Amino acid sequence: MTVYAAGTIPWRYNRENKSVEVLLVFRKRYADWSFPKGKLDPNETLPQAAVRETREETGYRVKLGVNLGTLSYRLRGGDKKVVAYWAAKVTRKAAKKHRFRANAEIAQLAWVPLEQAPQQLSYARDREILEVFAQLVKSERHDTYAVLVLRHAQAEPRGVDFPVDCKRPLTDRGCDESQLIVPVLSVFNPKSIITSDAKRCRATVTPLAHLLQVPLTTTAALSQDTWDTGDLSRLRDTVAAAVAKQKSVVLCSHRPVLPEIAREIALSAGSRSGSYLQEAVQLPPAGFAVFHLTKKPKKRQLVSVESYPLKHML
Repeated sequence: MTVYAAGTIPWRYNRENKSVEVLLVFRKRYADWSFPKGKLDPNETLPQAAVRETREETGYRVKLGVNLGTLSYRLRGGDKKVVAYWAAKVTRKAAKKHRFRANAEIAQLAWVPLEQAPQQLSYARDREILEVFAQLVKSERHDTYAVLVLRHAQAEPRGVDFPVDCKRPLTDRGCDESQLIVPVLSVFNPKSIITSDAKRCRATVTPLAHLLQVPLTTTAALSQDTWDTGDLSRLRDTVAAAVAKQKSVVLCSHRPVLPEIAREIALSAGSRSGSYLQEAVQLPPAGFAVFHLTKKPKKRQLVSVESYPLKHML
């Protein structure tokens, strides 16, 4: 049996000594220092679990940054445990709202300078995942924002009932999918949404916009109709402008258009194009890919890409 769990490496920038610090938790039951993490609740995704567990164990409400990879190890009973980790910046706003009370599970929190954390961590496996984060800090790639490329949810097929492609609505399943993706998209902290003007795309992102109360921009630049003309200049301008804002954003479009959007994200970040982009956006309806980019405009880089086909979220 495999047990799935998720966690974060919460971090902050100490302005006084101009250094990065990470947050460790002390578990009373095991008398150990580690990072906040925990098993998935029923019907919960890994990103959702990472955010929830961090909030429950530390009191901090965080949003996810770059994915740091997974750790696998055997539990005492022989089961395999797989833990996915993300970097999670603790902002000053989150710090002001922070509330923590020692409990039966977590007895203490400690902000530790990054270079001292390996000595305080109890397990070698935690030091391994910390080293991944440390290398990102060393190369100034730890502070990121996300560009989320979303394929619209399942739509009615084109035919007698819906002869005009851009007016096709979502199916009942598609409507369910548009609700299902809201919690997991939210953990990446999108500040705005840009969508194709096709009816099925607008319907896909409307529940997310309502929940987060963020701007929703509708544009033909991301539509399949515009893509079919072969003129991609407006798409390129739209993607480049979204990337340049350095704020997490959702771009909702159509299956044939997604590879071009991915390519423009990479080019806007000064990264090479390649088959990895095509693979990242081979998504089923309501699937999405998360492109993590550094916040330094003069040294903007594409740090990583992670994909979430909806079938893996159900």
